[in-house]
Amino acid sequence: PEVSFVTIDSFLQGENIMCVEYLTHLGSYLAGAAAAMKSETGILGCVGGQDLPTISRFIVGFEEGAKSINPDIQVITKYIGTTWEAWSDTTTAKSITLDMVNNGADVVYQIAGGAGLGVIDGCKEAGVWAIGVNVDQEEVAPDTVLTSMLTRGEVAVYEAIQKAVKGEEVSGHFV
Repeated sequence: PEVSFVTIDSFLQGENIMCVEYLTHLGSYLAGAAAAMKSETGILGCVGGQDLPTISRFIVGFEEGAKSINPDIQVITKYIGTTWEAWSDTTTAKSITLDMVNNGADVVYQIAGGAGLGVIDGCKEAGVWAIGVNVDQEEVAPDTVLTSMLTRGEVAVYEAIQKAVKGEEVSGHFV
């Protein structure tokens, strides 16, 4: 009870727990709109690390944004794996990406943590666009990364630390 906790993208109850929620569906909506504007095939790809509610919010926002530009656009969605190892499996991520490209995808959104580097590498190899996540990933492949959907995690961390330093309660729901 004397220790405060901060959890991201999960909801736990307790007087000493701050739950941070990112509005990832909103940023993903814009990423989907950008992808649809850039697509020449009308087929987009979306690679998630695992099939989790948090990742579903990204995907739904992306699809809705893409369909706001082109109602007939197709979004191929695949997941890297079912265990936490999926988030670092760049080899499988690249393979999934290349398969999507072989099926017509010309813009691929990665929501796959460290494994997302495999998605970007696959897009670079295939000569199609990638969309990064969480941080600006343009420097990974400047001629391949169309844009990145930033979650701005540092804002939540700063807010939690600022509350603790001021002696305020670090708890509740932070959006």
